[in-house]
Amino acid sequence: MTRTQAGSLCASLSKHARQTLLIGFAVASLGGLSSVCAAGMEKPSAQFAWLQSLEGDWTLTRDQEGEAARHPVIAPLVGAGRVALRYRLVGSKTTVQENIFPDTPREMATMYHCADADCTRLIADHYCSLRNQPILQAADSDVENTIRFECDPTVAICSARAAHLQTLTIERIPDDPDHLTTRFAVHKDGKLADTLVFRFERKR
Repeated sequence: MTRTQAGSLCASLSKHARQTLLIGFAVASLGGLSSVCAAGMEKPSAQFAWLQSLEGDWTLTRDQEGEAARHPVIAPLVGAGRVALRYRLVGSKTTVQENIFPDTPREMATMYHCADADCTRLIADHYCSLRNQPILQAADSDVENTIRFECDPTVAICSARAAHLQTLTIERIPDDPDHLTTRFAVHKDGKLADTLVFRFERKR
């Protein structure tokens, strides 16, 4: 090999090395981004464990917002210290049963459970005062301290024009196990019709 050929080969290898370095750096950057995203998304099993920790009775706080809390059935519960939300563990603790506004004409139940033994996905079966039963799935989200359930599009009511629960969100306060907020987004005729927001605190 001549000096000229050797020089050309070295130049070629240097260029290839530079390209390899750049590609490697890009992949590493993407890997770091993936790690950040993954870190922000809580595993379904951890979300279910938190739902289990809600077991017990809850009351409506005084600081409610919107028209929902002014409903004649719900208004007497606001700040009254009466049970407005109840969580129970049923089915050998494999399901969290939620009863909102128990023992009232507006009572509704939601059953939270894992989709499989490995808890790769959370499901919410909702038994609504609208007299229908949408099934919702926990959506991927990087919003901390929030579990958002969305109506399963394979279930007929989720694409129906009739009023139904489209999304259900449960929000917690970091380092405060005794307060939570729920948001019910009701759809009708294919669009948002109402959003019901309720704030609760654990009953002592």
